[in-house]
Amino acid sequence: MKTLTITDKFRKVYADAVISSALPADEWQTAQDAAMKIRELEWKGDFIPLAEAAKLYGMIEDGYNEFLPDMFADLDKAFPSASIEVAPAREFSVAAYLTMPVDHRKAVVKYIRQHWNADDCEWNGETLRIWWD
Repeated sequence: MKTLTITDKFRKVYADAVISSALPADEWQTAQDAAMKIRELEWKGDFIPLAEAAKLYGMIEDGYNEFLPDMFADLDKAFPSASIEVAPAREFSVAAYLTMPVDHRKAVVKYIRQHWNADDCEWNGETLRIWWD
């Protein structure tokens, strides 16, 4: 059995959200129907560097409710040396778990609350959970 890469796994979990909107309508619908059969609505991956997570979340076509695909890339640009790690996730909608050194937490949370319009942004121990409905 082949082990999925994090990119392959993310594409499967978010199969319904990574379909190109540039496809003709009939091809898009066929792809969407197939994606609905394989997507995973509950998943949490391992922690990876923010820059890698930005590439994954950037695959979500046209956003997802209030989530926009470039949010993680923008966070990486705003805090390039903050050593932020992300556990990509899906909790029916877009989700992510972030860890970072204590000295960056206040500024990162302020940035996220100002720019991300997430429905949940809360600490659970050492991990910041972000979720969009």
